[in-house]
Amino acid sequence: MRRIPTCAVLRGLAPQADLAALGLGVDRLDFNGYVTPPQRLCLAACIAWFTAAIRCKKDFMPLSLRVDTNHSMRRVAVEPPRAIIAEEMGRGTIDLDVGVIYSGERHYMTPLVASLAASAEGLALRLLLVDNDSADGVATWTRLVPQAKVIANSRALGYAANLNRILSVSDARYTLLLNTDMYFDAHDECLTRMVAFMDRHPRCGLSICRIYHPDGTYGYPARRFPTWQAIAARRLGCGGLFAPAARDHLYEEQPLDGSFACDWASGCFLLVRREAVRDVGLFDEQYVKYFEDVDYCLRMWKAGWQVLFNGDTRCFHYEQRASRRLFSKDAWRHGRAYARWLSKWGLSPTGATPEVDREPGRATARADQPHALPVPPHSSPSVAPTRLRGDEPRGGRATRG
Repeated sequence: MRRIPTCAVLRGLAPQADLAALGLGVDRLDFNGYVTPPQRLCLAACIAWFTAAIRCKKDFMPLSLRVDTNHSMRRVAVEPPRAIIAEEMGRGTIDLDVGVIYSGERHYMTPLVASLAASAEGLALRLLLVDNDSADGVATWTRLVPQAKVIANSRALGYAANLNRILSVSDARYTLLLNTDMYFDAHDECLTRMVAFMDRHPRCGLSICRIYHPDGTYGYPARRFPTWQAIAARRLGCGGLFAPAARDHLYEEQPLDGSFACDWASGCFLLVRREAVRDVGLFDEQYVKYFEDVDYCLRMWKAGWQVLFNGDTRCFHYEQRASRRLFSKDAWRHGRAYARWLSKWGLSPTGATPEVDREPGRATARADQPHALPVPPHSSPSVAPTRLRGDEPRGGRATRG
């Protein structure tokens, strides 16, 4: 059987320029071998196929092989269509990723999704939606949000583990870790103001805004690290005996519309900077539920980043506080999480710097002053929420008790 030199085959099947583009320049080949006619036929088909791919500049190659604009081959992971669309936007072009964990709380999702667009006016925003093994899935919400990416769990994960899934996927400048039972005032542009606040404070790694309950009461989202007196006042019904400790724990001496450094921020709304996450790392999944936010904020401080409260804007929280029932499962989880916190950091961990300059021109406000509240948008899931503007430049379970 006649044998033909390999290099001769290559020269006869594809122009030298195309071979060079494939990294198969004949002058660099050193096979020292020969091919039979059947092998030549197979080789011819492969080279013709790769040559066509280069000339058409199409990413249709199997086995995750794609050809980029520089005609170099690289192996990449096969991703669902939505992820490919997000990839084409370019890494780092998204201003804000909003991460939400869904475990079936449909009655909360509609007000949240409906108010998300108006709160992020002028921002390039994407929704990262964790389907935490929910029974009904998240298709209802992804159809309503142009820029959405689903992170599907094959089994229900704890709260901290789900937060880590969001942070691992996010590539935006900022990531908002948001409870499902939150919603925004359509006229306040909360997320736009929070991103601007982070831009003005480059050493701020994590921030939070004012948070109110739907009945108008204030949620005290900025707090000092817990002491045993504050725990007794808030969890054991000893508020009268340890009232000063409880007030100190909640920063009651601070004006609501000011800006100040706080020890930690409530996990229902955590706006984190991408660079800070790189320095600090992911959440400690040993907490499972509760105290993962306290732990993360302390690690922020220890890594040299600030945790700041911004009183210039607000959002709303249907806070459930399942752990307030002393003999409930959530109270037991809270107690275990506090025990881990103590074993990890001790009774008196070092916390925030004393203060951050208040922004000028702001009047002071108190938590007990009356506050006008918006009506939660679209209280029924059957009402179509507002669509997001993704093209503008601009645990147990998902909700913690």
